[in-house]
Amino acid sequence: MDEINGNLQKGKHRCIKFVVHGVISTSLDNIRIQIAYYIKSYTPDYDVDKMVFTSRELDWFYNIRNAYDYDFDSNGFCSVNLKKYDDVMKEYRMKLKGNFILLKLGFNRRIGNMSKTPISIDSTLSYEMAEHVPNETIVDVYWFTKRLFYFLAYRRNIEFSEITLMKKRLEDGKFEAIGILKVIDDDNSSSFTENEKTIRDQLIKIDLIDDSFEKLLDAVASERIYIEHIPYNSRDKKSITPARFILVMAAFEWEFKDIFGDVKYATNKPYRDTKDIVINILNVLLEKSTGKHKSYFRSTLKGVMNAGVSLSEKIMYVMKQYEELLTPFISNLYSFNDSDEFCINDMAIRLQTQRNNYAHGNIDKEFDDLVILDFIIFEWLLYAMRLKSIGVSDDVTKKMINELFSRRIALGS
Repeated sequence: MDEINGNLQKGKHRCIKFVVHGVISTSLDNIRIQIAYYIKSYTPDYDVDKMVFTSRELDWFYNIRNAYDYDFDSNGFCSVNLKKYDDVMKEYRMKLKGNFILLKLGFNRRIGNMSKTPISIDSTLSYEMAEHVPNETIVDVYWFTKRLFYFLAYRRNIEFSEITLMKKRLEDGKFEAIGILKVIDDDNSSSFTENEKTIRDQLIKIDLIDDSFEKLLDAVASERIYIEHIPYNSRDKKSITPARFILVMAAFEWEFKDIFGDVKYATNKPYRDTKDIVINILNVLLEKSTGKHKSYFRSTLKGVMNAGVSLSEKIMYVMKQYEELLTPFISNLYSFNDSDEFCINDMAIRLQTQRNNYAHGNIDKEFDDLVILDFIIFEWLLYAMRLKSIGVSDDVTKKMINELFSRRIALGS
């Protein structure tokens, strides 16, 4: 991508760098370009060793209440004690596209002498790099953080209040701010704003996922978690469109393959032997063929490689493993909707039938109302699968589903 550098006449940052996707249109009088991101900095030349993110979601993911203690005595005297940085800092290690990174959760504190809020606290998510990184890596960290919070909030409209770029001073090893990053992001283009209660309540928080957080970071960094199905905002969660339905089914297929692999191949020896024989024959024919024959053999081989269990069989296989975990939520859902007794096989067949109808353009087919309940359960199942794969216990997974999907079920301690 191309760069455009310039100077700023006002403000604390004196330099600006635009990174351009490309030219949209040109005319005699002007050129329209698409900006990917821009960086405001103090100097035109800089090295980035650390990035610090703040956002409304972060304030609840790592609750700002952890940053201080307070006390009222019997005489009405109140004291507020800000905790030491080291006492509230959480550290995790991760690797992103070959770069070793130290991720830290902490807080920024500011004191205002002339303010109605004399103490201001923000939760922070920072990334300390093992070495100087180019602008491409800075943007990679941005999109990694977005994908991480897509999963934690189950929505895409995650907006960062500020992203500060920092460098390490050679003389004392401390970090100093050198600029800010702004990515031009379609996820933030809507006028819809989440209310504070939604951000606070419908979010997986660090106190629940702490023990498995590094495994989650690895799963997100290696792009093993499917995110295309995640709704744009909390309002979109409440609607089921054909496109959203198909994407959620695709997410399940992706997660199933990543977590369980080819179950039929692994557990059924006659099937495994037969498949291996067919694949070997097709590979030999592929090497010997040319032209259209080679193309046909290649597509046939691909079909055999991808052949396995059907969507309904996969749903049955997984639901039987997670039925006990999901039973409190399923029972509550069915009771609330005065529906018949839940049956895994019926659910699997309904979902597969509806997926096939949508996939083949049969959107006018009669819609079974129970599919709506199936779809809701299916979203819980997706999270249960991924959370178990990174080592989250069943009890903690229940708490996460309860909060993230606002089920309000009494689960006990």
